[in-house]
Amino acid sequence: MTNPQLLARNSEDLQVYTRLVRQEFIPGATVRGTLMLAAGQQPQLITALSLFLITYYRHNGSTAPHVLASQTLVQNLALAAGETRAIAFTFKLPYTTPLSVGEQLIYLCTGLEADNPLEPIDADLLIVEPHPLMQKTFDALESLGFQRHGVAYTANQRVEWAEGFEQIFTFKATGRYQATIDELEVVFRLSEKGLDVWLEVSKRTWSYARLRAYLDLDERGAYFQVSDDNLARRDWSGFISRVIQRQAGIA
Repeated sequence: MTNPQLLARNSEDLQVYTRLVRQEFIPGATVRGTLMLAAGQQPQLITALSLFLITYYRHNGSTAPHVLASQTLVQNLALAAGETRAIAFTFKLPYTTPLSVGEQLIYLCTGLEADNPLEPIDADLLIVEPHPLMQKTFDALESLGFQRHGVAYTANQRVEWAEGFEQIFTFKATGRYQATIDELEVVFRLSEKGLDVWLEVSKRTWSYARLRAYLDLDERGAYFQVSDDNLARRDWSGFISRVIQRQAGIA
């Protein structure tokens, strides 16, 4: 799967591409690979060569690129005609890297120009999977009858700690909550200390529904933290169920 906005541009004078040890990662993991350089029939001077982690977010009804992180690998490197060079690298994914869910694409790009990462020489699609703490939360919601309905990566508008961008996961209620809850919205903030979760409940209303939805009167949010320690101590599905019931006003 590729994105037409990313145009790889090798030439006969210089070939640049990356070889990754693997393509599947979780947020906060380290990407390991090798940068391969090959000069053509003419000597080459590479003033700067950088890695860029790029994704896309929704903005004003369209998608826009967002550089999550960057790292300079090479500066002022001279290659003789016909010379090849292999440079090993590591690149740490930010904890804020979105997950590869739905149409969300994350690329590790190699570019000559630090100010123009959208014209890379090489681009590799990364598969970013849920961190174990995120997966525990997804599993708990599924056990409670909530089915993932949608996901969007947007410029942050509501959750202050989302650092400018947030990936919003939407769940539809089934089973025992279907009569009282329309949907849940979940936002994660992962760090080396654990996982922060913002959970917003949208109640199902039968009277004055349009007015209440317009005024956001039926949307209530709760914040809680997840760590290996409290997962070991708690019935996590039961804990999240109590959070949902409290926010929805369910006895």
